[in-house]
Formats: sequence, C-alpha cells, structure tokens
Amino acid sequence: MRKRKELLDNSDRSTVALDDNPKGLMDWLRILRSMKDKDLKLICGTDVALYIVFQRLAAKFFLIVTILNFGAIVPIYLTGNPANETDI
Repeated sequence: MRKRKELLDNSDRSTVALDDNPKGLMDWLRILRSMKDKDLKLICGTDVALYIVFQRLAAKFFLIVTILNFGAIVPIYLTGNPANETDI
C-alpha cells in the first residue's frame, strides 16, 4: 500500500515545513497564522480547516465591530455630563 504522500500530486503538496516544531508556549499560533488554508486542510482535514476558517472570519468580524463601537461610544462617554454629582 502506498503512503499518503505518494498519493498526492505536486499541486496538493504542503508548503509548510512540518519540521518547524514550536518551542515556546504560544509558538503554535505563529505557525497557524502563517499556514494557508490548503495546507491546513491537507494536514488536519476538512473539518478542522473549516473550523479555523470560521474562527478567523469571526475574529475579523468582531474586531471590526469593536472598533466601530469604540468610535461611537468613547466620544459619547467623553462629552457626556452626569445628571447628579453623586453619579460620578
């Protein structure tokens, strides 16, 4: 039986060096961020690749929403005056 690597043609080969093992506690994040979706699917499978893609999109969405909210809420907070002095 042929190995999995032999079954892959040149277009499906991973461009990530798997020998680059994480040495620190959070080094795996750097490797995951630099990994392409095609490589992630090849190494981990379709389910994991879809989950990571969803997590990336959710993080981008919430970052945009947070920035927009800060752009609206911070100026209101800074220009507002309390109704009573005891509300400070």
